[in-house]
Amino acid sequence: MADTMKFVGQAMPKVDSLARLTGLAQYTDDMPLLPRTAHGMLIHSPYAHARIKSIDSTKAEAVDGVLAVLDYRRPDETGLVRVPLGDWDGFVTGDSDTPATAEFVRNSIASLRFENSLL
Repeated sequence: MADTMKFVGQAMPKVDSLARLTGLAQYTDDMPLLPRTAHGMLIHSPYAHARIKSIDSTKAEAVDGVLAVLDYRRPDETGLVRVPLGDWDGFVTGDSDTPATAEFVRNSIASLRFENSLL
């Protein structure tokens, strides 16, 4: 037990400090994108306790490079899995008979999947 806890509470040298200070450190955003990499974006509700009557995604779906627009009505018709990023409660739920409700501001109400060409 003592060997596994010998670093707890101790100052540790930061081995990458020089690279960070000189701008040489490489971050994920610095790495080149792989071919056929898809990107995602969450659409958030600007209102709390808002009833979502409908989501019109026809303009987004018409853009060349958009792979999918997912919302509470069609969560996985494209075979993509919904991943709740940012909102641990995930997407709002509902169906065509029951309107969904965004419980809080920035509750995820839809997600957009797109290709590199739209970045």
